[in-house]
Amino acid sequence: ADPTPFYDGVMDMKFQSVYSKASIIAGGGHKEMQITSLSFNVSSLPTIDIEDVRIGLGHKVNDGFQNVTLVFGPKKVRAGDISAKLNDWFEFELDRNFMWNGNADLVIEFTYDSYHFSSSSPSGG
Repeated sequence: ADPTPFYDGVMDMKFQSVYSKASIIAGGGHKEMQITSLSFNVSSLPTIDIEDVRIGLGHKVNDGFQNVTLVFGPKKVRAGDISAKLNDWFEFELDRNFMWNGNADLVIEFTYDSYHFSSSSPSGG
């Protein structure tokens, strides 16, 4: 299955992906490109709404990351909205655009905190 940030049975989650400069350019990216939305593949479904979803973007520098800039959230994402996109792409319109510098790999960070998670949840909470 494709990597996906949508998992069930976890209280808090952090998902990071790194896209190489070469793959971004091969996909039509260019220096100073404004990123206004991101889509994630939905290969598994949450059964509850996801609280405090945050998306950050940043540039990979050498073997480390620059600080990631918050571009979405924190916001609630309804499980029903995600469920409609099983085996498809779920798009997030960003709250703030991000300018890719054209010289570095791109880091995408997706996190959430589920306040309504209980000790009876599958992972033991």
